Amino acid sequence: MTGFSIEQFKSQYSHQVRDLVKDAFEEFGFGFDLSNKDKDLIDIRKSCFIEHGKFWVLLENKKIIGTIALKPFRNVYMKNMGFMR
Repeated sequence: MTGFSIEQFKSQYSHQVRDLVKDAFEEFGFGFDLSNKDKDLIDIRKSCFIEHGKFWVLLENKKIIGTIALKPFRNVYMKNMGFMR
């Protein structure tokens, strides 16, 4: 039986989240650069939660298959979602 769950981000998920995002970017022909545009993935807790954002992971049998991020930006929330096929 398949078990799905949505959980708030925990530091233990950091590597899985980076791998998921990197794989998705590469699959669709986007570059992935932790030293520049994707550096927020180095410390998700700092880049998201300190600025009153939220970050969740979608798990299937304890494996991350998707992410959802919300972050305030000029009085509105920006969203970012990623899923594996």
